Amino acid sequence: MAKKWKMPFLNGRPLFWASNPNRSWYGSGDSNKIRTLFAGETREQLVGENEIEWRDNNGFEATLTVLEVERGRSAAHFLAEDEGRAKFVIFAIDLLEALQSVGCQPGAKIKGRWMFCKRGMNYGVQLVKE
Repeated sequence: MAKKWKMPFLNGRPLFWASNPNRSWYGSGDSNKIRTLFAGETREQLVGENEIEWRDNNGFEATLTVLEVERGRSAAHFLAEDEGRAKFVIFAIDLLEALQSVGCQPGAKIKGRWMFCKRGMNYGVQLVKE
């Protein structure tokens, strides 16, 4: 089963990445600001530390459609979206495990229960194994 994490959200949307303000190489230069990035976007935002909402990771039911592969500062990952057009990152190993576990429907759709996960400094989703 996926490990439970507190997940960073900004304006109701899950973040793909949120810098640690105490690490100078990721910090913004302003100790009250955090650099953030949403899944599927290339423009970072500076936000106040108190603007990020840390939610419990209780999982969610969804059918995610895999849209494309992306490459950022770290390893390649896949971009997916749900029926409401919310975007999520699926790391390559997690996509492989989901495909081996439940397969996919036509159109690269994977239905199941998802949990947020963390790899390095990045956040994504993985299918919960029943």
